[in-house]
Amino acid sequence: MNIIETQSKPITSLARTDNGKVDINAYINLEGVISQDGLSIAVKTIGARVRYGHLDLEIVPVAGTGHRWIERKNILLMNDPALNTSPF
Repeated sequence: MNIIETQSKPITSLARTDNGKVDINAYINLEGVISQDGLSIAVKTIGARVRYGHLDLEIVPVAGTGHRWIERKNILLMNDPALNTSPF
């Protein structure tokens, strides 16, 4: 098995609170799209957490069932809250 290093957005490009912490509440109830195996799946975020320096989002499909934690860099968010803030 070959391991491929994927590029990650720096943690500084996330929405933050006034004290500089990642604003995980800003990432709840957002809509986005993930791509997997040639499919584009519309999703909604229902949770957020910072883990090992990465932002993970808990997502559910807009149509269908189930939920999954996925790293922020793998989701194209509509109305990304990081775009409305200046870098830390």
